[in-house]
Amino acid sequence: MRKFFWLAYYVSFAPLFPFEDDDCRTTASFNDNIDLRLLGDVFDRFLKIARNDLDEFTTQQPLKRKELAPLFSLYAARMLNKVRNAYVDDLPEREKVARQNYQKAVAERMEKATTLEEKLDPFGAESGRMSTNLNNKIVANDGRNMEIKSTVERMERYFVPTLVRLFPGKKGEVIKYIRLAGYQGGEINDLVDRTVGRDSTTEFLYKGRGSKDAR
Repeated sequence: MRKFFWLAYYVSFAPLFPFEDDDCRTTASFNDNIDLRLLGDVFDRFLKIARNDLDEFTTQQPLKRKELAPLFSLYAARMLNKVRNAYVDDLPEREKVARQNYQKAVAERMEKATTLEEKLDPFGAESGRMSTNLNNKIVANDGRNMEIKSTVERMERYFVPTLVRLFPGKKGEVIKYIRLAGYQGGEINDLVDRTVGRDSTTEFLYKGRGSKDAR
């Protein structure tokens, strides 16, 4: 179990893979988003321990529950924050620019062409490959962005209920780790509403909160 705790530590600090660039001369990496899946698996298992097995876990460790709860929450918040920050809001615009740049490069090469063959195939044998590379990278980036979004949604569903379980009645602690995950102002209220809602176990999160912030 201690080794798994270290794994969660490293995963929470390790960088995610970058998106594909728009260099048509290189092929897509086709990494299958394995980094997101590994992080998601570690996150799910990590919070399962925090929600259901923390008391048993503390009997095997020198640390106490009050010391472990903040560590679990911190690492989980870092993982969620990292995946949220990886999402690219303007990806369609970036892809549009990449296509325009490619088309511009083709047009410029055609203008400089001196033969009909060069005009019809401005990059020679590389033309088809470059077009395929760009299309593959755009498809890979679209898929990655969608997987990031779905991963964040799944992580949120586990994150807030776990905080409520680790810090019952302690609104300040719950909000602190939600903020560490990157949520601010009204985002915090929205996150609480859609993940745990208002009931007897979460009433403390609604006490005294305004409509635009969670203070």
